[in-house]
Amino acid sequence: MKYAVIFKVWRWDSAVENNFRLCRNFSAGADFFILYDRTNGMDDIPENIRSEERIFFVSSEDATDLGLSGSHEGGVNLFWYNADYQHSLFCLKYPDYDFMCFVESDVAVFTPLHAILKKMSKQCIDVIFQPQTQPAALWSHADSCAGYYNPETYINKGLFCISFFSRRAVLHIFRRRLNMTVQQRRENLSSWPVSEAAMAHEPIMAGMRTASLGTFCPALSHYDWSPPYAVSELGGMQGDNIVHPVTEINKNFMEKNFRQDYHSLWSGEEVETGLSRQRASEIRDFEVWSRLFNSPHVRHPGTQATLILQDVLSLAGHPVTGILHGQNSLAHDRIQARHTTQAGFPKNFFSDLPGWDDNHAYEMGMADVVTLTGPFAEGARVLIGARDNSILQKLHIDVKGRSCGLSHPVPVYVFRGMIFYGFDVPASCETIRIIALHHLRLFSLRVSDGSWPDEITSTNTARQSVARQSARIRAV
Repeated sequence: MKYAVIFKVWRWDSAVENNFRLCRNFSAGADFFILYDRTNGMDDIPENIRSEERIFFVSSEDATDLGLSGSHEGGVNLFWYNADYQHSLFCLKYPDYDFMCFVESDVAVFTPLHAILKKMSKQCIDVIFQPQTQPAALWSHADSCAGYYNPETYINKGLFCISFFSRRAVLHIFRRRLNMTVQQRRENLSSWPVSEAAMAHEPIMAGMRTASLGTFCPALSHYDWSPPYAVSELGGMQGDNIVHPVTEINKNFMEKNFRQDYHSLWSGEEVETGLSRQRASEIRDFEVWSRLFNSPHVRHPGTQATLILQDVLSLAGHPVTGILHGQNSLAHDRIQARHTTQAGFPKNFFSDLPGWDDNHAYEMGMADVVTLTGPFAEGARVLIGARDNSILQKLHIDVKGRSCGLSHPVPVYVFRGMIFYGFDVPASCETIRIIALHHLRLFSLRVSDGSWPDEITSTNTARQSVARQSARIRAV
């Protein structure tokens, strides 16, 4: 019997590199391939990997040239919607492999894959995947199957982020997809079954033997379609067989963890049980901490908010502890803020940790004024968060009616596109006016004097709390 492990990639970054190394290490005993989707003309595989590994390049045009339908839901890559197309292309190119394991590039593997392939062969199993058992009414892709499968019967479906196939199963699915393509054109159907249905339903309807991934990998507590995990979290997932998805901390990571309410960092249960805070402590990222601190389920004031602030301040020597410069007086009514517009300030604009969400940004029109009224403590500092690198040409700062222009505010920290501009408040200052010379979008405004309340600076208490919370989460 011949076995292959195929690591499927469409772009290369640091998280893909990590997942590739893990997959490669756990593929001993099987031939290893990188299947790279070059549909968008990109090819960023590192040169050392290119020279050492077997690489199979594919494009969506290769699939449509075989006669497969090019239909899919708009806004996504053809192979994302039709993952089985890549399997067919590989099997046709390398027909000698009896059993194959396909691994998406956002999967972290911690179990020997060759051992599963051997058991699969011995037990005459054609497909291994993780079934999804929700009824059609709760499945977001149910409409994609209209016209192909009987809506009155159960449609098999599952997660195929990592999956195992016999050659005959791959070729059977390929033949059925060709038949579906003919049917689609003949009946003028606008729908097209998503691959997570076709790869499960077709083999089962053909009487092939399938098995749940959990049968071979019982530790799957972090294997789901979402939320994304950071590479730095993997150390806290010892004992898991497969983790998915594992990605860089990028825009998609933030969207899925702070706008999508599915076991994400801002989901209610995860926040209330302390799991979100534990994850943030392992990620150790300023934006993640800030977004979590300002999320709907973290109450202010409250224990979770205090503990998150303690975690941030534990970054000894990190620039972020310097730019925060103490508790935000605007958040605690020690400094008053007024504006010339009718709308109020957005939620979290004066938070102790800066806002990052576009939906809560503060829009200033030309000639709009924000007035800050003291008294200001000695050593006070103003910090403005914005994504605009030309903001220094768009603002004037007036102190007690005397314009100090913008020679004082300077960029003090840049993090993932957010620029923090700061300036020290002159001694005996009573009023500061921030005047917009052009339209501006601001994300945060702080006035701080370098001090934190005792409950925030009790780092020993914070560390003990993290340890206790971590122990409880691990036990669960």
